[in-house]
Amino acid sequence: MTTPLYKIQIAAENALIIYFGDNNIDDLGGQPSPIISNMIQNAQAQLELCLGQLLVDMTPSYASLLVTFDPFAIDHYQLRRLIRKHLAQITESEERQARIVELPVYYALETGPDLERIADKAQCSVQEVITLHSQQEYQVYAIGFAPGFAFLGQVNE
Repeated sequence: MTTPLYKIQIAAENALIIYFGDNNIDDLGGQPSPIISNMIQNAQAQLELCLGQLLVDMTPSYASLLVTFDPFAIDHYQLRRLIRKHLAQITESEERQARIVELPVYYALETGPDLERIADKAQCSVQEVITLHSQQEYQVYAIGFAPGFAFLGQVNE
């Protein structure tokens, strides 16, 4: 894993957002990747452990972590300093253990009318689309606004 690069910006009167990246510092907050996802998970775990009493919530996304804090306990400047201190303590070798969740999927033309359209566009059969979709292991990068709606990365075209 490369050295974690990040930038911290004010997101609201009681929130900071940390943008993560592994390439050019100007590209932070860009494309999701397993490396950036791991950085975000490590950062969230470290900040919960060290700053839990100051925090109200943390919201991970594709390439960022929104840190909502108690403005009566700490301000933006103090929290930014503490975040930098605690993120520096994360070692490059720390790798979060992924949890595998197996979801049953029902494939049928009457419930998945887009199956034929996807197969036509990919120039393959409906069965090939099903096989490609069901054989892949997906990584969840963020949970959306709808309960349980997962945003996945590295989806087969």
